[in-house]
Amino acid sequence: MAGIRNVSRKAYLWIRGRLPQEPPLPAPTSPQPPEPSPLPLATYTGHSSWIYSIAFLPDSKHVVSTSDDGTIRKWSLAEGHDVGEVIKVGSAVLAVAASEDGKLLASGGVDGKVILWDAKSHEKVVEGKERHSNVVGSLSFSRDSARIASASHDKSVIVRSTSTGERLAAPFTGHTDRVWSITISRDGRFIVSGSIDNTVKLWDAATHQQISPPLRHDGWVRFVSISPDAKYVASGGDDKKVKLWSLRKLVEPSYTIERDDVATQDNEHPKSSDSGNGDEGTPQPSDRDKEAKDEGAKVADARKDETESVRNFLDVSLETLYHPDELAQL
Repeated sequence: MAGIRNVSRKAYLWIRGRLPQEPPLPAPTSPQPPEPSPLPLATYTGHSSWIYSIAFLPDSKHVVSTSDDGTIRKWSLAEGHDVGEVIKVGSAVLAVAASEDGKLLASGGVDGKVILWDAKSHEKVVEGKERHSNVVGSLSFSRDSARIASASHDKSVIVRSTSTGERLAAPFTGHTDRVWSITISRDGRFIVSGSIDNTVKLWDAATHQQISPPLRHDGWVRFVSISPDAKYVASGGDDKKVKLWSLRKLVEPSYTIERDDVATQDNEHPKSSDSGNGDEGTPQPSDRDKEAKDEGAKVADARKDETESVRNFLDVSLETLYHPDELAQL
């Protein structure tokens, strides 16, 4: 044994003498202090698990939150704490929305249920009939608070009556994967949905039919929105892009007016001039200025169904301008 130990010691010394020495470790440096963060006006605590969704009430005095703990809480901005009874749904609540009249709250959960609650008493008003077969991840009220639309991971969209909870039509189907976001236009005419199938779909709220080809992203679509004037759709997702679409262009292609049409109408309705220069029928600069101001009126005369003003005419013309990449996707 002594011989083995002696050999081992010699081998150790031999290896130690020939292996390159490791460089010394750098001296420890102090971590950089984090950038200071503005202090919140208030911090509300009470949920016992993750918070999934938040919405302001129309009065701007309260905010509601939903959680994985199966509850909905309403917080008073003035009082700095939750008010009223905690709404106990029972299972994780992923989505919440407040009606525009401030009377209703809607919740959507992992159990596929859509439930309407009284925003003041927190009592259940009605539960949506025929629940989704998967998670409800997004909700949207119509402006008149008469309808509630829900988007689900079961690939469908359902629109219900807020008074009865009954479906107003068969589920909107067409997405090939989970529907992540839903919104109803303020004029109540359109519904837009976004899905992780990389598409945005536009639906007619009256007929419940899809009314345009799918609008495509290069990744999951997580959020969709319609502008308050119902002129534009915006969408965003995992491709790190926000895309803007002309709603009017998508819905009514024949409605679009090109600027070339104005020149055509000018030729069809020539104007004469009484300027006294002997060049009768030739518009003078002042006449041209007037014609430029009256472009909208000329288009209205040429197209009986068009009653838009010059301002709206220009808006429509601008809305037809697309990036080439966008045109290829329509």
